[in-house]
Amino acid sequence: MSTTEIGTTSLVVGVADVLGELTVARLGDRMGAHRLRNASYLCAVCLFFLFGLMCQAPLGLSLGAWFLCVLSFEVAFVSSLAMSSKEWPNSNGRAESAVFFAVGAGTIAGSLAGAPLWDLHPRLPGLHTAGLVAGGMTTIGCVCAFVGTRPPPPPPSSSK
Repeated sequence: MSTTEIGTTSLVVGVADVLGELTVARLGDRMGAHRLRNASYLCAVCLFFLFGLMCQAPLGLSLGAWFLCVLSFEVAFVSSLAMSSKEWPNSNGRAESAVFFAVGAGTIAGSLAGAPLWDLHPRLPGLHTAGLVAGGMTTIGCVCAFVGTRPPPPPPSSSK
């Protein structure tokens, strides 16, 4: 990859991060954090698998697919932060620490697994394999998020 391609990819990821956070700020109250998180996790899973399959496409299409992957994952992540503090209302600090510990552990695991994954299969390009593994890991995270959290209880009705 050239320096220009690396810079463009970094710019695309940065814009997707900011738009993901703005999306949660805009839609979090309207849709509800639970629904928004679930929808964006499902989108992220589908898009990571799609990215893994189409990574040999021209750079513009690949960057567009990568933008959508990062955007949907960022929306899922940011809405999960709000939900984690709702899961343990008396221990917000512990909830946030647990989430950021998991993010750090995932970053370390991804960094250590990245190079071996890149060279895993002689006929498949490294980005293809990484996209499919990202889809698989996001699927596991999605299942854990769906099983491990419960929707908020309905508000009490005020009947007099």
